[in-house]
Amino acid sequence: MAKYILSPDTALRTWHENLHTFIKRYTALPVRLSREEFDIALKCDGTKDIPQSDALYSLVKRKIVEKCNEQGSTKKLSPWQLHRSFTGKVMPWLSLEITQQCNYNCLHCFNAADNDRPCKELSFDMLCKVLDEAERNGILAVLITGGEPLLHRDFYKIIDAIYSRDMFVHEINTNGSLLTPEVLCFLSSKGNKPEIKISFDGLSYHDRMRGKKGAEKATLSSIELCLSEDFPVRIQMNFNRENTDTIQPTLELFSKMGVPRIRIIRTTETPRWISNAPDCSYSWEEYYEEALNVAVRYSESGLTPELCFWNFLTVHPKDKTYSLERVQYYTHTFKKSCPLCKTINGMPAIGANCRIYPCLQYSGTLDAYGIVLGDIRESGLTALLQRGRYYDFAHATQSDRIKSGAKCAACKYLTWCAGGCPAIGCLESRDKNFYAHDPSACIFFENNWPEKIEAALPGWTNRTPLS
Repeated sequence: MAKYILSPDTALRTWHENLHTFIKRYTALPVRLSREEFDIALKCDGTKDIPQSDALYSLVKRKIVEKCNEQGSTKKLSPWQLHRSFTGKVMPWLSLEITQQCNYNCLHCFNAADNDRPCKELSFDMLCKVLDEAERNGILAVLITGGEPLLHRDFYKIIDAIYSRDMFVHEINTNGSLLTPEVLCFLSSKGNKPEIKISFDGLSYHDRMRGKKGAEKATLSSIELCLSEDFPVRIQMNFNRENTDTIQPTLELFSKMGVPRIRIIRTTETPRWISNAPDCSYSWEEYYEEALNVAVRYSESGLTPELCFWNFLTVHPKDKTYSLERVQYYTHTFKKSCPLCKTINGMPAIGANCRIYPCLQYSGTLDAYGIVLGDIRESGLTALLQRGRYYDFAHATQSDRIKSGAKCAACKYLTWCAGGCPAIGCLESRDKNFYAHDPSACIFFENNWPEKIEAALPGWTNRTPLS
């Protein structure tokens, strides 16, 4: 027998459908424990003698608990470590659009319902109310976005408010123009470095896409700054008919700079993009074709960053492997109780207009169609997370989609793609049906893109084989 205590970066949490879990500091996803492990961990407060057992050994080995070094140790659990229970479903992340204000005027802005500049902003008082409710519902990590989030007059106070509630900033989406050594130093002082997601749309093209002369130079400087300060960086690039030729030289530059991760996104037909650049988006079939052409050149180039093509393919050059982004489950893991979307199921999104969205990437389109799932000014965040139209969609399952009459019911690919992205399905359906199938997923599987990718990348191993 000896005294044990939770490791300093570990806490125990219970949710309605996840009764026995632990979390690690600055990570959001709770990890399940067996009932025996959880009961033992609950007793590990530094004051009780704990009998030796295989379950205790497992907890020690996984660094969930540690042995007190001396008898009469004065170690105590911090307030954050104390066991807490929550009544709702597990939703570890929160996406916060703190402002729609932006110093750029992007041609494709997904926040915009039209070609006018969005101008809404969440007040600091409202943000504090949201964060208070988020903390009471067990939300751990916050994604900060905009607009340009650094334009919010209370940006520093917002970051302080998040950490003062024992939550943390998981990532910041920015155009990079306002990043400075002072901003990064402030973020570092909070104990973790959030991932900085910076938008860049191609050499000699970025200024056009962002509607701002000099944007390219400013963005490249901000990327260099973040890398020099050891922040995790991910570049997000649009991909359309106008900038295809810029992709390869841009990838070569980012590899030389030491960028670890790059994500290429098909420019979606948002209301603003349709107005500013009609017919410039690739069809889904064209997107897959062009993306695979880029992937093949990339695989032969010797470049090293991980390269993800949204809803298509991720290549991992360091070990010559790739992943099919469309593969969500396998025959042995798919169930009708699986969520329509893992992201929507775990991350509510609050817009600067106080509305709640399944994801902010199509907030402007929902606004354009007058589709409102809830407003935090009317009911507060807790109510929206526990009932109502948003709740029903966020926690909808494959069974709900099948019951709605979507073509997925009889599809042999359902156990892999799970019906695809519900946002795309909704936007491309005639009646804006939240349970509609995603036609781009159908194109991917029915037109044999897994086989085409395998043939185009000889010698590379598929991490997501269709088995």
